[in-house]
Amino acid sequence: MKHLIFLIAVFILHLAHAEPKMPIHVYNGLKKTTVRSEAIVPYTKEILGSERRFDWKVLENPNVTFLENIVNEQSNGLFIAFSEGQVICIGNKKNNLFDGEYCIYPDDELSARAIVKMGVLEGKCDMVFQPFKYSAYSKMVNVNPFSDKARKLGINEDEWIKNGDGDLKISTEGFFKEGKRFSGDFLNVVLDGTAHFVTIETYENFELISKTQPKVFIIQPYVLR
Repeated sequence: MKHLIFLIAVFILHLAHAEPKMPIHVYNGLKKTTVRSEAIVPYTKEILGSERRFDWKVLENPNVTFLENIVNEQSNGLFIAFSEGQVICIGNKKNNLFDGEYCIYPDDELSARAIVKMGVLEGKCDMVFQPFKYSAYSKMVNVNPFSDKARKLGINEDEWIKNGDGDLKISTEGFFKEGKRFSGDFLNVVLDGTAHFVTIETYENFELISKTQPKVFIIQPYVLR
């Protein structure tokens, strides 16, 4: 009997510490949800030029944790999404809609900071691409870079940028209006394996007036220290 009671106690403790598979209902307070998410990160298509999923960089444990402040059963206040210690996006919500400053990938090679008003991109958007932010200072694993997309575009491998200073930055400043690119410069970064295709699009009064030729940056695997 003692052994049976001991096993039941261990089982109850295990359940108490296990991550819930379903979100816990919260009326007021901090809500934490950990899920296996393949959803699209909000505003990545509008800001980056292509959609990105919450788990796009997660290989071994594609779980994403959401922290949000709940007031009267609605998301009001700080909202953070992160995975494996890396913040994916952070912003403020009002009645379940993003409202205020919104940032995606703040610690990544590519980061963006924009203004959202009641769910709609409105105002300045700053973007920074630092291709060798981490790999320049880390022990890299050598791989043979390959990009089928680059070859199809006629960009030869001797034109690919494979290394550089960790402080190298490509920065743009653009403005959104009614959720659309309105004026200024916007970075587009498209991935193809280890290759990052970078172009800058310039807008005036919602119209695309120019686009740079794509540059190919190769970001090899690295170990953060």
